[in-house]
Amino acid sequence: MADTEAFTNWMANYSAFHVIDVVNSEASDFVTSNNGLRQIFFDFPKLVGELNAAGWKVHLNEIAPDYNSGRKCAIVKILAVRADIEEQIGLRAKLVGNAELAKLAPMKLLDAVSAEHELKQALTSLSDEKWKMLKTYKRSFPIWGGMLNGADTPAGFAASTGQIEGVNLDFPLEQIRYYLRQGHN
Repeated sequence: MADTEAFTNWMANYSAFHVIDVVNSEASDFVTSNNGLRQIFFDFPKLVGELNAAGWKVHLNEIAPDYNSGRKCAIVKILAVRADIEEQIGLRAKLVGNAELAKLAPMKLLDAVSAEHELKQALTSLSDEKWKMLKTYKRSFPIWGGMLNGADTPAGFAASTGQIEGVNLDFPLEQIRYYLRQGHN
C-alpha cells in the first residue's frame, strides 16, 4: 500500500476485516523499512475517518503505546465491517451483548475524532521514564507490542534486556551485519 488512502480504497473490496497494526503517533503516514520490507505506520484518525466515509463501522478492540522504527507509535486492534452488513447481521449487538465475547473483543465504535482521542490517550499513558525504558527495551526486542510481563519494573527490565551481571544482549547493528555476512560465505 502506498498510504492510508490506498489502504482504505483497497479494503473497499471486502465486507469485513480485523487488523492488528502499528499506527503513527502523528497526523501523517510514516514510511519505514522492517527487515528490508517497506512498512507504513498509518495515520490512525485519517484511516478511521476514510473508512467511515466509505460506509464502514470501525470498532476499536485495543490500543497500546509502542516504540518502533525509532519513534513513538501505537499498536491497534480494530474490527471494521461494512455498515450495511453490520446492520444486516447485528454483529455489534451480538458481541457487546455477550459478556464473554465482549471481554475478548471490546467494540468501541470509532470515528476520526474518537480515534485521535484514543491514540492520544494511549501515547500519554506512559510516563517519560516508561517511554525511555520501552525505547531501550525495543533495542533488544524490536517486535510489536509492549514489554514482556515484569519488564516494566527495574529488575524485570534489566533481566529482560540482558543487562544483568555483565551480560548484554543488545548487539550493535554492525556486529549483526558482520555475522550475517559470515553466514553467507
